[in-house]
Amino acid sequence: MTFLNNFCIFRLQFFIITPMAKSSEEKQKDLGDRIRTRRRQLGLSQEELARKMHKSSAAYVALIEAGKRNISTMDLLLLAKNLKISVSELVSDWKETPTVSEALRADKDLSEGDRAAIEQIYQSIKDKNNGNN
Repeated sequence: MTFLNNFCIFRLQFFIITPMAKSSEEKQKDLGDRIRTRRRQLGLSQEELARKMHKSSAAYVALIEAGKRNISTMDLLLLAKNLKISVSELVSDWKETPTVSEALRADKDLSEGDRAAIEQIYQSIKDKNNGNN
């Protein structure tokens, strides 16, 4: 493979995500991970976040972060407010794989010419693999 092909594959690996159906347990764990990450970014302890949510114990937040506790809509709204993040950011998940064009547009370090060249190379590789020479 040429350097440019290796570069294209390397760059696309960061943007293309294969969607998989997640169980509710996996979704709860993902939500807990996002909450923990955001809480730490803000420098809040579990106890401080629990207090802001009018909960009596840090264990409430710990269980949510561990993905072991269901969360009500009201508490999700309270969490988002106290974490200074939108609910959609907390619960977002890739629903479908972005196209190569979408992934390349998301990379702000590429010029339009680079994007076009990479898309052309990608299409050539797809055509070759599909027998469309």
